[in-house]
Amino acid sequence: MSSISLAADRAVDRPTAKRLWITAAVAVAAGAAIFGLAFWTEVTRAVGVWEESTAYNHCFLIIPITAYLIWERR
Repeated sequence: MSSISLAADRAVDRPTAKRLWITAAVAVAAGAAIFGLAFWTEVTRAVGVWEESTAYNHCFLIIPITAYLIWERR
């Protein structure tokens, strides 16, 4: 790649980039919702274990930490 093509790639305007992020976020949320509905029994049992067991309480931190890392990588 030349420096000209790299400059052109970075020239995406903010509304377009924002629209792409919103589209990606909606797709991820929809996928997570479908996954959660398909495995509802397993999800509720996993959350029950996380609530009751002191060994697995840290599992509640996985989603916020993942969201933070994704936000930092954007």
